[in-house]
Amino acid sequence: MNDVTFRQLEHFLSVAQAGNITAGAAQSHVSQSAMSTSLNGLEKALGTAVFQRSHRGVNLTPAGHALLRKARQLVDDVRELQSTAHELDKELHGPLVVGCYSTLAPSLMPPIITSFLATYPKIDLRFIEGSDDELVEALHQGHCEFVLTYDYRLDRFFPHRALHREDLSAAAPYAVVPTGHPLARSKTIDLADLATEPLILLDLAPAPEYFLQIFDSFGLSPQIRFRTKSHQLIFGLVARGMGISILTQVLTPSGTAPFRDVAVKPLSNNLEPLPIVALSAAGVRRTQRAEAFITHVKDQMGS
Repeated sequence: MNDVTFRQLEHFLSVAQAGNITAGAAQSHVSQSAMSTSLNGLEKALGTAVFQRSHRGVNLTPAGHALLRKARQLVDDVRELQSTAHELDKELHGPLVVGCYSTLAPSLMPPIITSFLATYPKIDLRFIEGSDDELVEALHQGHCEFVLTYDYRLDRFFPHRALHREDLSAAAPYAVVPTGHPLARSKTIDLADLATEPLILLDLAPAPEYFLQIFDSFGLSPQIRFRTKSHQLIFGLVARGMGISILTQVLTPSGTAPFRDVAVKPLSNNLEPLPIVALSAAGVRRTQRAEAFITHVKDQMGS
């Protein structure tokens, strides 16, 4: 029986991600024939097929699915070992992909990325954005190492997704109103006053359920006028007097609204802040780069 090589596992991961041998070969900077030979050698060494081949591309077999996560972890471990070996100047090196909930990213990521890369300039930092469902799927597929998001109904991912949760900070809901609106003159705003106004609802899961549940817990039914997945569009519509909104994360580091004609006001209803957490795959050891990033986020957010 032949031994499985590290290069074969790298090729396997490239093709699994690309969905076909040609694109996987290009990603790995090898010829298509060399990629096919490498995959055939892997399957011969394992004694089973890892891909189902067709004219449309390749699909993972059950054995391929079983190999996928183990191969990712092994390749990550080897790359981490290589990175550590090259850290002669004690600096962290190598790639790091972070997932971030779409409405959290505009306020959190710019200052964090800037200060993190100033501290660790040799880390190749990338990020992806999306809803909780999209990010947890990306985490499961190995497209990011951990996810930054709000802790709201994360239990819905269990038991299908084994996740490790780590608290980072918390964000309290707040009201967004036009500066010319009478409510803008108040220091705080009651949910009952918001419920009588046309609501522009953030419609990126699980946000709509969370915000509507807040109104419902006080026996209120908001008047939904628009739904949008865009945080920025909400502020733009509010600025033009098209309605009000309720959000959990402002878009500027100073805590002010990103539009001149919008006022951000705390709610007077004594609502619990919504935790901000880091999610990673349970049972998978995070790289030193990931640990450094999460520690940096905690330091920056005062956790």
